[in-house]
Amino acid sequence: MADAHTTSLQYLGKYVSFLTASAFEMKGVISSVIFNMDGTVEFSLGWGEFYSFIEVRNLKIVGDVHLL
Repeated sequence: MADAHTTSLQYLGKYVSFLTASAFEMKGVISSVIFNMDGTVEFSLGWGEFYSFIEVRNLKIVGDVHLL
């Protein structure tokens, strides 16, 4: 279980693309990672809605975000 959380945290600040359950392609920077009490892990792009790592498909890191 610790490995899954470590992997989830590594997505913070990354520019990613993925497919949602309704087959829409989403792109953006992961700004939040939430660990729920039931063991699920979710993330959000900016201030948008949250997505479960289990429910998305083809999650790919497109690049890093570097703040100046």
